[in-house]
Amino acid sequence: MALADLRTSSDVDRSDIDCSALPVKGAVPSELDGTVFRIGPEDGQPYVSALRLRHGHAEWFRARRIRTDEVCRRTGELPSPGPRRCGSDTTAAAVIRHNRRTLALGDGALPYELAPDLRTKARWDFDGTLPAGFTSQAVHDPLTGELFAAVAGARTLEYAVVDVQGSVRKYEPIPTPHDPALYTFALTDRHAVFSGPAGVGIMPREGGAGDVVWVGTSGTVAESGLAGRPVNAFDLPGGGVAVETVSAVSASAPGLWRWRVEPGAGSDAVRGECLSRRVQDLASVDERYRGSDHRYALTRRVDADRMDDAGRPPGIGLLRHDLMTGTTQQHAAEPGRLFGAPVFVPYSPTAPEGHGWVLVSVQDTILERHEMVVIDTADFTGVPVAAVELPGTGQREASACWQVADPW
Repeated sequence: MALADLRTSSDVDRSDIDCSALPVKGAVPSELDGTVFRIGPEDGQPYVSALRLRHGHAEWFRARRIRTDEVCRRTGELPSPGPRRCGSDTTAAAVIRHNRRTLALGDGALPYELAPDLRTKARWDFDGTLPAGFTSQAVHDPLTGELFAAVAGARTLEYAVVDVQGSVRKYEPIPTPHDPALYTFALTDRHAVFSGPAGVGIMPREGGAGDVVWVGTSGTVAESGLAGRPVNAFDLPGGGVAVETVSAVSASAPGLWRWRVEPGAGSDAVRGECLSRRVQDLASVDERYRGSDHRYALTRRVDADRMDDAGRPPGIGLLRHDLMTGTTQQHAAEPGRLFGAPVFVPYSPTAPEGHGWVLVSVQDTILERHEMVVIDTADFTGVPVAAVELPGTGQREASACWQVADPW
């Protein structure tokens, strides 16, 4: 099927899409060998896509509706197999690769495992080792490869650690002083950090419920950017942690913030520092520095004075923050072009932090087309080095990620 035909059909019914040898303007860097995954809701149901880049080519693009019970009911298909012990079936928030499995994640739901062609295989409970639902706020440790997560349960927070073989090796219920809802989960080299109505909780990564120290109050979190999306976190010399968040919708703390959480500091236990007042969301960092003190952060700049059909501000550019110098570069969108979630990919495994490419989807509302552009951080404000034409006119994104090529 031709690319133009695919674009037309996807606009009408969001049908499954497969195409290969996609047109490219410019040159895809030959060092990019992997897949860009994106996920988000379409008509209230999860929709996932993947673009494979290899040897300087856009090799293939695939997109699918994840076969939740609701999607199967609409299409008349048999329900997807797998455990069914969770009330939630929403998996439109994140997509990850772990132990050679591609997993679509949602809050409170079991992950859905996806096949190499993105077709839904089954719900997945980590070989029976996950006793309840999972979460979209799952963080990989770049050194060990383990997966850390926190799930808001009915009465407690559930802290889970998944080993590199794909089994849950630690599952710890954590009582909270108040509502166990979870705003933000972050990971440092030594600690797990939770924020929610109970305040901010800090726990050693291998600790248990009795090791959690809660600081702040419900108001501390709800009125601050600590209720926003996590960017990164790292340990402080005195035993506390720094948590960076970004929020486009917080009335009192929009922008990029760094929060110092120090349990021994009394009334100053939670202190915020605004790193950028610009309204922004959908952050990305160099994943090699996840959980560690770092220099660079990427975010999507949004127009707070406009809303899309989902009630969210549209992306009008990208921001590259140098947290060491306090400077920010902007890659501005041309009129009518809307940006998705940025993903950073280093030039090589040994490249300096923040030196690489930024991959981001762009919806052109004037020309009614959809691209994945590649921006070189060496010329962040300049013209992208490549633009891959994608079928369809765009996809609503909750998140995106890059997966280095590995055997399926």
